[in-house]
Amino acid sequence: MRPSRHPTFDPIPTPAVLRVPLTLRAGVESPPIRPIGTPVAAGERLAESVSQFDPWPLAPVAGTIRSVCKITLTNGRSVAAVEVVTRVDEIASDLNTATTEEATALETREDAGSGSRVPGSGEELADSSTGDPKPETRDPLPALPPESDRGGWIDHLRDAGLWADRWTSPNLLAQLHDSLRRPIDTVVCSVLDGDPNLPIGAAVASQEIEQLIAGVRRIAKITGASKAIVVMQQRLLPDVAAAIKKAGGITVMEIINDYPQADPSILLSTVLKRKLRPGRLPSDLGVVLLDAVAAVAVGRVVIDRRPMLDVPVAMFNHSRSTTHLARMLVGSSLDDLLDARQVATGGFLFRGGDVLRDRRVPREAVIGGSEIALHASPGPTPMNPDPCIRCGWCVDACPSRIHPAGLLEAAQRRDPELGEYFGLSACVECGLCDYVCPSRLPILMGIRAMRAKGSES
Repeated sequence: MRPSRHPTFDPIPTPAVLRVPLTLRAGVESPPIRPIGTPVAAGERLAESVSQFDPWPLAPVAGTIRSVCKITLTNGRSVAAVEVVTRVDEIASDLNTATTEEATALETREDAGSGSRVPGSGEELADSSTGDPKPETRDPLPALPPESDRGGWIDHLRDAGLWADRWTSPNLLAQLHDSLRRPIDTVVCSVLDGDPNLPIGAAVASQEIEQLIAGVRRIAKITGASKAIVVMQQRLLPDVAAAIKKAGGITVMEIINDYPQADPSILLSTVLKRKLRPGRLPSDLGVVLLDAVAAVAVGRVVIDRRPMLDVPVAMFNHSRSTTHLARMLVGSSLDDLLDARQVATGGFLFRGGDVLRDRRVPREAVIGGSEIALHASPGPTPMNPDPCIRCGWCVDACPSRIHPAGLLEAAQRRDPELGEYFGLSACVECGLCDYVCPSRLPILMGIRAMRAKGSES
């Protein structure tokens, strides 16, 4: 499939307020932010300091810091965030810093301009208290570190606000930190999409192949890996495969992409014959795994010196069987996408990641380096499950070859030993068991409840 045939990610209008994550870890105290009311340019830091395991929170566009809040990411995790007001009229009203005359002057200045403000367009944002123009953008990244400086490169990516922590791309910064204390021999970049209705990896790889190659090479250099592999669906992207082979230094592996092949545990078993326990990082096995979107984000830092201020997002509307692709600023919400695309979603459920995984998120969920494949579907009708008929369909469908119905029984009995006997530690939570169950049993819900209980003990 030629690159020109892939859909593009059109930007949505800049939201009035962005909520940029301050930390990626649930339950962690938020770092100190810069003073409330501070004007910031695009790419400028929003916090005074951050943990070494988190990226620096950057202003995606020019605006003013308003407050600290709690948000839900599209992977369902609840974290702290900093609110950035992005429009002059709302800065004035929200911060109560402009007089009526100043507000009128700002409105007049904005009306006299070209209209809506586009990120990175070079327009100026006025300081709400003085009326002095603030630069829209600045050069946000320092000079590139030496190639041999692994720690320096990890810090450089953090400076660029770069992060990925989703189903197809486990916590990238954590994997890179692991590479400083344990050997990494292979980097695997997955261009596999879990759902053909959401071709994010294929589209990004086709449109930014130079950045993808540069990103994979840089991660291999940072980690000291001697081998780099790009995994693709068979016969889907011949032009991309040819470009990677021509560039040299990276192996292309084309495989059958049956769901849930993109799951890290399933993928590493297929590609490297290594068994990764679900929930563990690939770096435990001497591998760094990232998806095409994360690789391109790294490549943009290397080639273009561009920080991660936006991400590609795809949402599938199940009621109309339509796919919406967009490039969204970090800190935008699912709600912003729905409004921009005028999607009517009364009574809908929203999920982050593959639909069968059933990771439900609110429509206020914040976009960033977490799940970028989203689903909007009508809420399910209430139903009472039937008794298990011992058909074995869940066992036949399970890619991990465990006993899902047995796990549900263990959850109902609250018996962790029985859960381990039926394979709890090997479950990848793909949701296929729920999908095929003729009795409509809540197997996945039981498995997650048992795991949550185990993590508390």
